[in-house]
Amino acid sequence: MKKTVLIIGSVTFLVSFGLTLLFPLFTVCFALVAGAGAGWLAAYWLRPAKQADAASVGARAGALSAIGTVLGQTLGGVMNALLIGPAGAADLARSLGLGEFQFQSDAAYYTGAIGGQFCCGLVNVGIMAGLGALAAFLYFKYRDQGSPPQVDSYPYGRQ
Repeated sequence: MKKTVLIIGSVTFLVSFGLTLLFPLFTVCFALVAGAGAGWLAAYWLRPAKQADAASVGARAGALSAIGTVLGQTLGGVMNALLIGPAGAADLARSLGLGEFQFQSDAAYYTGAIGGQFCCGLVNVGIMAGLGALAAFLYFKYRDQGSPPQVDSYPYGRQ
């Protein structure tokens, strides 16, 4: 499971950091794919004996890989907060037609910007753990069924 956590964890760190800088709401969509990928890889590499074990392995792999998501989103929140600042956020709100917008203090702005991204990262931990368990469960269920039957490419024989 170390391979899975290191691979998916480092990918989620980099992608979550980039998504938080550009499109913070898309990190949840990425967590869906990353959690499922972590669970599938863990079940593929560990080959658990029972379906319940597969779900457990997938959930652990998804949750541990999500540490990269939390760190990436928090660091991205710090970068966004420093780049935009309280005045920039107020200007953005005004340009969107939200009226006059004033923060009580700079500390309130930075706490909200960074803390909000951290909390979203924690939500992604739950999403990734759940989808990791689901992907590993489904991998275990369908792994022994083999490949689907092949369709004859020449239904009337070779000519």
